Amino acid sequence: MSPVLMCLPHQDFDPTEAAVTWEVLHAAGIDVEFATPDGRPAAGDHDTLRGGFRGPFPARPEALTAYRAMLEEPHYAKPMTWSDAEKRHPDAVVFPGGHAAGVKPYLESASVQRIALAAHRRGATIGAICHGVLVLARTIDPQTGRSLLDSKTVTSLTNSLELGCP
Repeated sequence: MSPVLMCLPHQDFDPTEAAVTWEVLHAAGIDVEFATPDGRPAAGDHDTLRGGFRGPFPARPEALTAYRAMLEEPHYAKPMTWSDAEKRHPDAVVFPGGHAAGVKPYLESASVQRIALAAHRRGATIGAICHGVLVLARTIDPQTGRSLLDSKTVTSLTNSLELGCP
């Protein structure tokens, strides 16, 4: 299997969604390559990392351990750019999400959407976590005029569950 590609925004990604996914793949012997907008290492959501994000969603200790390990990974330290990632043909692509403002450019990126569309067209495995699903929802296949999520079933949290409200 070719390395899995994980796309990340420049900042504010959810460290649990990215790092725990990386940790599981890494433990299974699967290489993970990273892509960011500018080829510099991404930064996880500071509030989630310090435990102050919306009460119920701080990163748990095991996620923080995975995050610290991921930071040491050579592919993480030297990611490719989204533009370079468009030229790759991995067997699998992962789109983690995040809650903070720095994730918005990633969720709306035409380059990231082209990565998703190419993966979809070649039948690659695509994983999208939490807000990362928006990448797929916003990616329109020009051949069909439909979102990549058309006719797919996805799961999500309601706004009240997301905010920890009863």
